[in-house]
Amino acid sequence: MSGKNSINSTRKLTLIAVLLATAIALHVIERSIPLPTNIPGLKLGLANIVTVVTIYLLKKSQAYAFIIIRVSITTLFFSGFTAFWFSLTGAILSLSAMMIIAYKLPKIFSIVSMSVIGAIIHNLGQLFIASIVIQTWTLFYYFPVIMIAAVVAGFFVGVTSSRLLNFLSNRGFLYRDKEFTIING
Repeated sequence: MSGKNSINSTRKLTLIAVLLATAIALHVIERSIPLPTNIPGLKLGLANIVTVVTIYLLKKSQAYAFIIIRVSITTLFFSGFTAFWFSLTGAILSLSAMMIIAYKLPKIFSIVSMSVIGAIIHNLGQLFIASIVIQTWTLFYYFPVIMIAAVVAGFFVGVTSSRLLNFLSNRGFLYRDKEFTIING
């Protein structure tokens, strides 16, 4: 491996490690914030700010690896094995939907709308898996509340991610070959 490729690989690995540490820290902070509801699995999704950013900073395969590692660490250490499958399903479905939007439809959807759609897909995926595991579709009674929460959380994550991406873009940290629509803020 040449010296330049080694430096680039080291920088990329360092970037992924910093993103992962940030996502885990946000997850830990989020766990300490009480929510005014008893609905299981409902949360703010602060770590998803980092997930949205990875779509623009990393290659597709690296973003998927990132999300699998992030979900593995946060759920297995903080929530348990069952929560792992709920979280992983929601995260992969959400990341896939957001990548389609970011790569194929960037002129149609803003980062905020992409994030809202990602949150909705994430919650639907988790609700679907939970219904299969528990073997009842009555969990879909939570659907209206979960969708409202997804829109609110997705909006917050999207606005925050957009501002962070603008900050990174203005300082030359976006390594993408293709430009994406970022909300100016």
